[in-house]
Amino acid sequence: MNSALNRRMFLKGSAVAVAAMGVPAIIPATAFGANERIALGVIGSGDRGMLNARNLMASGDCRIVAVCDARHS
Repeated sequence: MNSALNRRMFLKGSAVAVAAMGVPAIIPATAFGANERIALGVIGSGDRGMLNARNLMASGDCRIVAVCDARHS
């Protein structure tokens, strides 16, 4: 199995991630009850991913339920 990341796979994954991050902005906060926050998983928890995670947690509209980083160390 070839695990090399090509440009097409990167763009496809990036588009999905950007679309998922835009969902809280599209759905008004009044559509959810006080205990119905959006549950998110963070994929790619490097420097930028952790910055995004902190910003999402600070908003109070969602909670992070899973974190994944596929970088080989």
